Amino acid sequence: MVGLIAAVQQGLADAIVSMVAFTPKVIAAFILLVIGLLAGKIIGKVVAKVLDSAQVDEVLGRTPIGEMLTHSGMTILQFLDAIARWFVYLIFIMAAVNVLEVRLFSVNSNERLPLTRPLKSAFLRLTAGGLSMWCLG
Repeated sequence: MVGLIAAVQQGLADAIVSMVAFTPKVIAAFILLVIGLLAGKIIGKVVAKVLDSAQVDEVLGRTPIGEMLTHSGMTILQFLDAIARWFVYLIFIMAAVNVLEVRLFSVNSNERLPLTRPLKSAFLRLTAGGLSMWCLG
């Protein structure tokens, strides 16, 4: 019986030590998420202002996609703002998961997450397409 109690006490002590050792990583991940939230909002607003000054909303509003977005109750600027914000959010979420060292989602420094390149490509294509429509319009 004494051996069982000692084993339980040792298990609890190990669990507490692991939780205390993991706490800084949780705090760092939380800080990254807060910074990502702020950065996403700022970048989204900047993207919306730049595209608004380029009158992308007026040009793309005449396209079928612009009409669909208008019928959904969202403007093109709001849509592009949301895309830019979520792109930044995803980057910071990936960084926070990497700090927590979740093996399924953690990214080694030598590897790239498979979604990073398509997300960057989609964002750049949407931006380039909007700018080209503005220049041609």
